[in-house]
Amino acid sequence: MHRLSVASALLGVALGVMGCSDVNRMWNHATHEQGARVDLNTASARELRQLPGVSKDEAQRIVANRPYENKGDLLRRNIVDTQTYNQIEDRVYAGRARYER
Repeated sequence: MHRLSVASALLGVALGVMGCSDVNRMWNHATHEQGARVDLNTASARELRQLPGVSKDEAQRIVANRPYENKGDLLRRNIVDTQTYNQIEDRVYAGRARYER
């Protein structure tokens, strides 16, 4: 019980010192590291490159060929090969595109 009180107090101090935006940024970073899904229509090439099996060239092709209606477009449009797709299919999604071609 004492540990919970100490943890709560430390969290309160961190929120006060850091501000909520910094805490949100830390939370977003932590959830990304835990395997949060990546939006094919908005992720940077650098973010896409962090996915398993995605090469620098593939990441650049994904960005260059936006927008995507769904993640299956990666295969249908020959953006990535089947092996790469199988490695990332559970980690990506095609969110609503911010722009149209």
